[in-house]
Amino acid sequence: MAANAYAGMFGSQLRKYGLRYEDLYVETPEVMEAVRRLSAAEQEERSMRIRRACDLSFKKTYLPSDMQAAHQPFKTYLAPELNQVENEVWEQKVWDRQNRPL
Repeated sequence: MAANAYAGMFGSQLRKYGLRYEDLYVETPEVMEAVRRLSAAEQEERSMRIRRACDLSFKKTYLPSDMQAAHQPFKTYLAPELNQVENEVWEQKVWDRQNRPL
């Protein structure tokens, strides 16, 4: 119950700035590779959401209510690519471990 309440509050904060949850990921090499693998349109949408959020924060304002209502902060777009990149990194580490010189 507390988790649902927190998710609701966090989602409302994301809506105020027009962000999605995955826009907030720390830019590790894996995340950056997953972003690079997105389509050009998805990369541009992500970039625009982040720029708009920075602009709104700087101006100390929020998105209009109608835009907030239409926004879906927990809709995923990066997870499939990120999972694939993380699996590739894991496989590479296993391969390196098995094939390192004695």
